[in-house]
Amino acid sequence: MASRNLKNVKLDSLALEVNVYPAAAQKANEVVRKMANNAEEELNYYFKLKPQFRALIQDDLQRAFYMMQELSSISGQFGEKALSDDVARRLNDIVKVYQPELATPESKK
Repeated sequence: MASRNLKNVKLDSLALEVNVYPAAAQKANEVVRKMANNAEEELNYYFKLKPQFRALIQDDLQRAFYMMQELSSISGQFGEKALSDDVARRLNDIVKVYQPELATPESKK
């Protein structure tokens, strides 16, 4: 297969390629799950630190939070709704426990 310049490829074309190559989609989902697990473990660790120590690692905490948000978003963009919803739910569960004021309204019930 010839190499392509991905700068000029639209998102729809990339989604089509993923659907044509199910093994690639499966591998991508495995990578997303592993990255989400790592970010989730980091967040749980960071939130268990005492506040004075947590203040020192705010950048790392925010990075892990952002990573999970983006993994959920990207999965959804490529039609992996179940995976996207799972990552979003896990992130929201962490937020509900450690920072309930940031949880989404529907999850506060």
